[in-house]
Amino acid sequence: MVGYCVAYSDVRDAEAYGKYSANAPGVIKQYGGGILVRGGRNQLLEGPVAADRIIMLAFKSVEQTQSWYNSAEYQDISKDRYGAADLSLAVVEGDDIAADVPEKAGFVIVKAAVSDWGALKAYGAAATPTVKQFGGRMFANGTLVALEGEQPGEHMVMLYFPTFETAVEWYNSADYKIACKAREGAADMQFVAVEGA
Repeated sequence: MVGYCVAYSDVRDAEAYGKYSANAPGVIKQYGGGILVRGGRNQLLEGPVAADRIIMLAFKSVEQTQSWYNSAEYQDISKDRYGAADLSLAVVEGDDIAADVPEKAGFVIVKAAVSDWGALKAYGAAATPTVKQFGGRMFANGTLVALEGEQPGEHMVMLYFPTFETAVEWYNSADYKIACKAREGAADMQFVAVEGA
């Protein structure tokens, strides 16, 4: 199973953050990671404010993601972003989608603080067919591992769609809104649509 790392970043000092951003891809590659999302368009669909910049990385496993994050190389370049941005990082395990995801795919990242797993399971059963109607697929669904910063929940789900626009259309569709009734009161959730690299 692949480790998907999501970074939510609010940049305050673009110059300092730019130095970190320029050096990060080399260290990511050194640890076998790839970049799926790198600061493309994003839209908060539901829940608390996410961030002005979102990054999504894929590593061979959650353990490999943690090795990258804890490495001397990554911690060294991270010094350039301290004070330049507020950052939260979390990782979740998921299916390998590298061969399936189109260029400039649309992703939906969901973070949830769950209070009623039974209702959330019923919601998942109702929502899955709506995802497929829009050419989407769920590729991660599990407990998130926080690497840095505060997280708006302990559970993360990731979906991909053919385009960013399709991801937003799915979320706003009448069929999906009907499915959402099954999760009322079951969880505090944050949905963010992001454009792939």
